[in-house]
Amino acid sequence: NAHYKLNRIAPSILNYEKAQLLDPTNEDIQHNLRFAQNMTIDVIEELPPNTFDLFIKNISGAIPLPLWSGLVIGLLALACLAFAVYLQSRQSRQKRQFFVLSLLLVVLSVSSFGLALDRQARDAQLSEAIIFAQTTDFRSEPNLRSEILVQLHEGTKVRVEDQVEQWVKVRLANGTVGWLTQSDVQRIAF
Repeated sequence: NAHYKLNRIAPSILNYEKAQLLDPTNEDIQHNLRFAQNMTIDVIEELPPNTFDLFIKNISGAIPLPLWSGLVIGLLALACLAFAVYLQSRQSRQKRQFFVLSLLLVVLSVSSFGLALDRQARDAQLSEAIIFAQTTDFRSEPNLRSEILVQLHEGTKVRVEDQVEQWVKVRLANGTVGWLTQSDVQRIAF
């Protein structure tokens, strides 16, 4: 709050974003973050979320990665057990039931593995940053002679996608991709 009261936009947004990582359900943090974001000059329209992607994100994000791993292994073990019972069964009805059960468990295991991979990928790419420079050039390529796409201002939030020497490749909330100098941004991390 001290940064906000001193009109230091970027540090206040960075600290509210960090606080939100620690306690995402705290309404006071969200309220203060919105106030700080209202002080920024750049107004970047966010892309509407893809419904299927949002659905997968909600499912994969509901369970921590170690639990996903345990679920995959557990389902696979149950599938092997059901298949072993299928092989040992003598009655055709029982064989059919355990074969279908083993197939269903394999499908669930593969689906859980896919969701675990999605969770891991999302956790790995979760690298966002706040622009700390008063103004910075958002460039098409990582060099000073490249085309300036737009000028960005202090407090704008970006998603970091790559880094090449002193340049960072970032994506704006509207999906536009460009390059900034590393010294102009500070990552939201601990």
